[in-house]
Amino acid sequence: DAAYLGDGYPLCSDLPPRAFLAAGAKFSFLGRSSAEPGVLVLERGSALFAELCRAVGPPCSFASTVELGAALQCRGSECTAENVTVLQVGDGFYEYIPPACVYPFFWTTGRIMRYEKGEPWWASPRWTKCVEPTAARAAGPNCCGGCSNIPTPWMTNNGFDCESVSAVHSWMFPARCNNSDAWTAGAKFCQKSCWEAGYGYPGDDCSTGDFRSEHACAYQNEKLTFPEAEARCASRGMKVCPVRTASDTCGYYENYLWTPEECDVSVVVHFDGRVSVDWDDMAKKAKFPVLWRNGFPAQDPSGACPAGCVPEGTSCSCAARAEARRAFDALPSAVQVRAGLKVGAFPPPPTTPCTAGCGGEVEAFSRSGVIDSETVFRSGGRFFKNVELTVHLPDHEFRNPPTFTLRHSPSSKKALDEVESLLDHLFFHENTPQFLAYRLIQRLTVSNPSPKYVRDVQAAFRSGSFNGTNYSGAYGDLAATTAAILLHPEARDGGVTSGSLREPLLKIVHFMRSMEYRDKVGREVQLRGMMDAIGQWPYSSVDVFNYFQPEFHPEGFADDLVGPEFQIFTMPNILNYINGMTSMMEYGASNCYGGLGWPVPGCAGGGFAFTEAGDKNQTIAEMDLLLTGGRLGEHATSVLAHEYDKAAAGSKLQALQYASLVTPAFHTLGDSLLPTSPAPLPAPAPARPAAAFLAALAAALG
Repeated sequence: DAAYLGDGYPLCSDLPPRAFLAAGAKFSFLGRSSAEPGVLVLERGSALFAELCRAVGPPCSFASTVELGAALQCRGSECTAENVTVLQVGDGFYEYIPPACVYPFFWTTGRIMRYEKGEPWWASPRWTKCVEPTAARAAGPNCCGGCSNIPTPWMTNNGFDCESVSAVHSWMFPARCNNSDAWTAGAKFCQKSCWEAGYGYPGDDCSTGDFRSEHACAYQNEKLTFPEAEARCASRGMKVCPVRTASDTCGYYENYLWTPEECDVSVVVHFDGRVSVDWDDMAKKAKFPVLWRNGFPAQDPSGACPAGCVPEGTSCSCAARAEARRAFDALPSAVQVRAGLKVGAFPPPPTTPCTAGCGGEVEAFSRSGVIDSETVFRSGGRFFKNVELTVHLPDHEFRNPPTFTLRHSPSSKKALDEVESLLDHLFFHENTPQFLAYRLIQRLTVSNPSPKYVRDVQAAFRSGSFNGTNYSGAYGDLAATTAAILLHPEARDGGVTSGSLREPLLKIVHFMRSMEYRDKVGREVQLRGMMDAIGQWPYSSVDVFNYFQPEFHPEGFADDLVGPEFQIFTMPNILNYINGMTSMMEYGASNCYGGLGWPVPGCAGGGFAFTEAGDKNQTIAEMDLLLTGGRLGEHATSVLAHEYDKAAAGSKLQALQYASLVTPAFHTLGDSLLPTSPAPLPAPAPARPAAAFLAALAAALG
């Protein structure tokens, strides 16, 4: 359906600042310790501390989950913290659960982040990463400002510094300035003095004085986006630093720091139109499809790629440019919103009022007052951003797919968000209601439901109501679905296509409960070897689907009819079932004489506590109700009566139980006869009666 997992989710870059203090923010209690390296320690006087502590003084009374009912004011480090994950509240720890959001998979210009541990790591390409600059929790803020004055070793040995050397050796200015000399890794020869003499290095600004640096974190191991790191450095009168600045104030010794260096990522277009990214050899092998809008670049018969791309094996590696452009320049319809907007949005704040379509099917919210790329539309109870994300190659383009996770910013929460997105996609898929309806009907009542039966059950799943009773009124209501399955006329009406064969394990458990099985010494009932004996046991299915295929067609059935449970209703399983239940009659749940239980001393496992309910007919009627729901029928009833009459005194009830185990009605639901034809189609709806109408005719005369 031309969609990606993540469509409809807001961009993580649009998450409002300090969202952990906003109304609706959710927190989960972690316990008295946390392994997370980045922890924001809350001050006891903060409003958030009070909400999470839930006590006037120590000790706190921690709740397992907390949701803020109103926005809170920040205090202390809360006011500068970004991308908060774990918070310390007294002696307890909470995890902030941010709303699910996505990132564009491709970007135009990345930023380099480097490993801080030591100079070799900082300079090594292995520890240098090109990262999307708005990626949350990617690297720490590495700030510096001003200029250094580092002399050469010769100057130091001869007693000169950068301020005095020019008076004796004037040739060193400008000869040594503005060149590749680097006496200390990342440093420049007499940088400040060269700048003051008018020979500064390109891009230098030494007006702020001597060199200074800071890892400007709000808390230990805090990670920021690149724009956030820029803002943090600017608030301290510095910039993101291009050189390594060792510091132990923030715990970044074995972590990544942002640099101002830019980097580009090319797109590798494979021969079948799938793409990958040229991060490394492994990334190039991770191909995935995209939605091309005007074809894709491919090699010609000579092996050449179109302009702007270069051959790479059988693929073309192309320079790419990501773009976010306005989708609509006027208020769209609800249909246009659903078809054209793939990026969700966070609810606009109260300071951004409705500016167009207010009260209609599509409402627009814009800070600028006009419909631009920052406008948010509300339609069908959901919010969408008026933006279209694309990736442009020379003469080609495709939609920029969303992603929940980032390569250099792993997060278990993001992985869970992606799984939830997949589950939502499957749950709300157009085919899900009828698929679930058919399968649940097969499991609970009928193997071959009619189209009308399936239609009625899927309608209950969609609407949350059935037969005039409103359960939740919401999509996916299983109470309404179950009611529709069990209370539908076809679930109770007999017929040649009604009913199904019962699952063997359910028959055994049903019989033991109805006949009131009791262990001899009060032990918990334990059965064993059931997969080998009857083909069924909890958590032992041969695959993830079931013990049998839902489309299994037994021999002797009419065409187009199925009997799933017949797949494990084989002769060996039937004999094991009869032998096992016969053994249970005599010895209880044991392994004696083909029994289905574990070894017990003297083969004395237990027995059935059910007693006769009066005379023969009353007892048969009671067992008919308990074991078959009153479906035993005249013939089977007469067989049970005959077995009762010929049994010796004291064994008559056991004779009835033996006979009941093999009756067709106990083994089936509905009609126990073999089906002979498909279920009938529903009667067509009556045609609407003709009604009077008016017509307007327009004639064009030439």
